[in-house]
Amino acid sequence: MIFRLLITGNRGFIGTNFTEFALSEGHFIVGYDALYKEANLDIDFESPNYYFFCGNITNKTSEILNILIKYKITHCLHLAAQSNVDKSINTIEPFIFDNIVGTYRVLEACLEYQRKNPDFKLINYSTDECMGSLGEEESPWTEESPINPNNLYASSKASAALLGLSFYRTHKLNVITTYSCNLFGRYQKDKLIPTIIKKVLAKEPVGIFGKG
Repeated sequence: MIFRLLITGNRGFIGTNFTEFALSEGHFIVGYDALYKEANLDIDFESPNYYFFCGNITNKTSEILNILIKYKITHCLHLAAQSNVDKSINTIEPFIFDNIVGTYRVLEACLEYQRKNPDFKLINYSTDECMGSLGEEESPWTEESPINPNNLYASSKASAALLGLSFYRTHKLNVITTYSCNLFGRYQKDKLIPTIIKKVLAKEPVGIFGKG
């Protein structure tokens, strides 16, 4: 089955990889990204099945809704987010706007679209940090684990996840929220693993954080 996907944040690390994969499988992709400095701008998705719009998810709900309608989208993969934990400590406002308000805009647009397209589905990508942290002797999290964020970034993502749950329970929106652990791979920037690799290749000292 060929899907018609709207991917928010498709120029980020995960979005870039997923867009490449989905296009290789023959799916139709519409990318939507604000193109912050972390965006992968040097990747050229050369495909007749790919369209791109530069925009911010905090814009009017109608902007995303118009894309859903115009391209007859079957699934929306919502990846767009502020994701740097350290930055959230001192500058929380962008996280409030992008992760909470932005997700609300996406939910509103998808709900309106679903009213005439009942088979439509929204996948809301979140993080395991919504559940806090685990001790060495604690059991792994499950879908029944409580939301218990430890930092401001995690709180913003937890808020977005709870909005999704409320849209499902209140309006029957077809939304699935995933809580992934840390990822690494091609196109990733400014995170632990690529930072260490770059320092090693440049023969620079690698800092030790906390107790290592």
